[in-house]
Amino acid sequence: MRPTGPFEAEAVELLKALVETESPTGREDEAVGLFVEAARSMGLEAGRDEAGNGVAAKGEGGRRIYLVGHIDTVPGSIPVRIEGGELWGRGSVDAKGALAAMLVALARASLRPGLEVRLFACVDEEGRSRGARHLLGSAPEPEGVVVG
Repeated sequence: MRPTGPFEAEAVELLKALVETESPTGREDEAVGLFVEAARSMGLEAGRDEAGNGVAAKGEGGRRIYLVGHIDTVPGSIPVRIEGGELWGRGSVDAKGALAAMLVALARASLRPGLEVRLFACVDEEGRSRGARHLLGSAPEPEGVVVG
């Protein structure tokens, strides 16, 4: 991970913090809090839904696009390290890397009027997918979904 600019450096810093925060299924609260705090610090509206998912949003209007990832990991610990330009640690690929990239991209994006983009950091993906199931039953239907 050799950041080449401010956006990449911000994503790597966020990813490192997320990976350093253990979040096995059922114990995602601290990582979700970090996600929400980071989103707010980037100027996004952010909070938690009824299932405990982290939610960050930008824009408003009748058209919606959802970015969806998960913040929980399988149990176990892999010490966080950056080696040979790569960040290693539990959740770095599955799926905190995608969440960090999508959060920074959303914060930096210029949206067209009438478009809302929501990023969901879902809980319990490694279990019964409680977070994603909640979205299916409660969130307004989007025009598109990107799963990271």
